[in-house]
Amino acid sequence: MDTLVTRSFELVSNDWQQQSQEEWSLHQQKQRWDWFWMILVLVALVFSVILFVVGINRGNTASVATALVIQFGLFVIMMDELNQQPGVGIWLIVLCYPGIILFELVLGVYLWIINKKRRAS
Repeated sequence: MDTLVTRSFELVSNDWQQQSQEEWSLHQQKQRWDWFWMILVLVALVFSVILFVVGINRGNTASVATALVIQFGLFVIMMDELNQQPGVGIWLIVLCYPGIILFELVLGVYLWIINKKRRAS
């Protein structure tokens, strides 16, 4: 109220509107960066799953290990981000991890059984 007494209402209103616009601009910029990082992480996850599948198919343990290390590292980074100000994208990525691990586990066991049968015959 002291501000309104010493300054006109129009000046105070203009200051509030300008501050609101600046905060909105910062919020939009943060959202853009969140989407950028989310897309980058998703691309890395897709790459690691492809690397895992190719490694399992070819029996290349180095590719499988590399894929799992990439996924584990991304998971650790995402869990750290959840401790800060989490966005929707981070939650979506973290919620994808159980599906990725289940897919890789089922695929790995399936291909291991198929390869074992091929070698036996």
